[in-house]
Amino acid sequence: MTPLQEQMILKIAHNEMNAAKGKQSYNTAKSKPSYMAIETNTWADEIIESAEDKIVFASLVKDGLARHSRIALCAGVCLTEAGFAAYLEIKESASITAG
Repeated sequence: MTPLQEQMILKIAHNEMNAAKGKQSYNTAKSKPSYMAIETNTWADEIIESAEDKIVFASLVKDGLARHSRIALCAGVCLTEAGFAAYLEIKESASITAG
């Protein structure tokens, strides 16, 4: 995974417009990874702000780490289960490096 992909995964997971806001589900013992991943759903224009962002996001979709959805004029993005697992790995790696 590239540094730009990692940054975008963090940007999606921590976006203020989603339910997760960088945290695991409030009840992870009973929640499945797919539920935690769907909590990262946010507006696409909050995440994809430049041509470079579009390329990076497309690479995440191609790698199965994110998905894009569109209903009428509204477009959303979220992490997949694999993307949420990658987010948790990035977060763990950052805490080990910082600690």
